[in-house]
Amino acid sequence: MERRQKRKLNIARRRQRQKVSYYVPDIPGWEVDNDPTAKSYLNTYLRPAVRKDVPIIAEIYNQWVLHSFIPEDQEEVLEQSFRTLLETAHRESYPFIVAIKGDPPVDRRCTAPEDILGFALAEGCAGFGGGFGGLSGATAFIHVYVDRNCLRKGVGGRLLDQLLKRLSALYVSHFDRRIWVNPDQDPLYEQIPKRFHQILARRPVDGAHDPDIMWFDAFMNKYGFSEAHRTRGIARKPQAMTESNGTGFMEVVTYQHEAESATRVQR
Repeated sequence: MERRQKRKLNIARRRQRQKVSYYVPDIPGWEVDNDPTAKSYLNTYLRPAVRKDVPIIAEIYNQWVLHSFIPEDQEEVLEQSFRTLLETAHRESYPFIVAIKGDPPVDRRCTAPEDILGFALAEGCAGFGGGFGGLSGATAFIHVYVDRNCLRKGVGGRLLDQLLKRLSALYVSHFDRRIWVNPDQDPLYEQIPKRFHQILARRPVDGAHDPDIMWFDAFMNKYGFSEAHRTRGIARKPQAMTESNGTGFMEVVTYQHEAESATRVQR
């Protein structure tokens, strides 16, 4: 590793050690732990997604489609759409990972039945011709979805952590490397990332009615994302939500993470 890269990593590690906890207001219904070590985390390990994972990935995503305003889709998505998404990610070298309940297998091979708790992926910006190497070729959008029965158990944090390790040269991991398994030794998931300059994530916000935005904002800040901008009135609410409070559109918050300095990004 070059001297300049080592220096950046050392600076990032020092900042991480000096980081203070985020302020969370005392709002009824929020679960705030006075002792962070007492939080109930699920044992999980992570690996690259494969075709056999598609049915569970679709099931988890459709939970959010049916019971939230977070996804772009407002109707259930078929498994075939996720097969195509997975194939595109493999072809264009974008990471796509899943979180599995339990401890990592001893021989690093996943032979036993697996309980998938969530997934995360990155995707690029394609031009009209279908290519991903154009104007925004050094930018990636990320998506993280966790089984709604496993929220606030550390699953989403581990997914985001391992995804950023495959996207951001400046990111310093929060977790033990032993939670990662790469059964087929896919080189995409083992090389130092030098392809991306900026990583973006977007989330709809229901204004004053959204009870989750403050803890979500703190969560994103923990992993090196900051709010870049907020676009008003572009996300349409599901019909049931519109009837409950009378407003039909929401804001969309865009979070941004710098993955590498502009002069060092490779095409």
